Amino acid sequence: MTRTLDQVLAEAPIIDLVDLPSLLRPTQIPTITPDVKARYDERPEVSESLRKCQALFNGLNPTLLAAVCKLWKSSIVVYRETPLWLMSPHRGLCCPGRWGETGQEQQAADMIAPPLWGLDFVNGLNDLVLHPFFASRGNGAFLRLSLQFAVAFESLENPVWSISALLRETGVQCPVLNLLSVDMDKSGGDTRPVGGTGGRITARTQLSLYHRLLRYHRPFLLVNNNVISIEAKFLLKLGEEVARRMPQPQRLRDPQGRDPRHLFYVQAQNLEHVYAAADTVSENPQTREATSRSWAQFNESMRLPLDAPVLVGICLQYAYRHELHLLQAFRDAAATSGAVRENDA
Repeated sequence: MTRTLDQVLAEAPIIDLVDLPSLLRPTQIPTITPDVKARYDERPEVSESLRKCQALFNGLNPTLLAAVCKLWKSSIVVYRETPLWLMSPHRGLCCPGRWGETGQEQQAADMIAPPLWGLDFVNGLNDLVLHPFFASRGNGAFLRLSLQFAVAFESLENPVWSISALLRETGVQCPVLNLLSVDMDKSGGDTRPVGGTGGRITARTQLSLYHRLLRYHRPFLLVNNNVISIEAKFLLKLGEEVARRMPQPQRLRDPQGRDPRHLFYVQAQNLEHVYAAADTVSENPQTREATSRSWAQFNESMRLPLDAPVLVGICLQYAYRHELHLLQAFRDAAATSGAVRENDA
């Protein structure tokens, strides 16, 4: 049974300031030594990205600043990870970042856009972070999987990618999803996590992703007394929700032009689709107002000011620097690998 948000917050581990460094740099790569970090920081694209990120954060209007600070605190408290890492390109997702004075999406193949999103996106993501259907799971893995499916369901290309690694991370035990995972791996999906080195999404036109899921759902119901996991039921509802709201499939938004990995480009509409499907399958769905009240009551009792703008600004810069270092390491490794292949040829 899904726990209520009040239960989730009451049972959440206590976060202290000493926990923040590990949460802000969740992936440690042995080759990224202090000397390497210093060398990366000297690269103009890294220093300029950090400067622009700080300038954008300092220029946020009060309403958006409050929403951003709430999102950082709720994500750290509920999932023990920052919203930047929750939605990281290194984990297969990217979002409409803000860049430059106009707030336009970053163009060209230079860097990850600063993780400062618009108000609708921030509020939508915060609603999902605090939704009991996801919050009660203890980590953000199933939320990330759901967002990948939300983007894929609306795609004209019917993408196939590997969900096996992320499915294991969720801890979900579901025969329907296990069968789908094996099918997608066999159909051309990369067996490495999307967003990781060499990750890719394979476009297939024969059968939509929704119908691939339905193909395993229907026979399983016949032999299992009409019982399937809540996760499989949710993904089916998500597919229906996307089809209802977006009857015309869209081209898969591929940010290959600005990042050398295949990523799922998440927009505010995807967040809303996921929220609606989660509400449909939840045993005791809470309204957004009830969720906000639960969070406000918890927030008053929590002394650690994780939503203080000054602290959030410091955490943002620290976590964003980590993202940029990972991207630099990824690109260096890709360049080295390419040079080796050319020499072997």
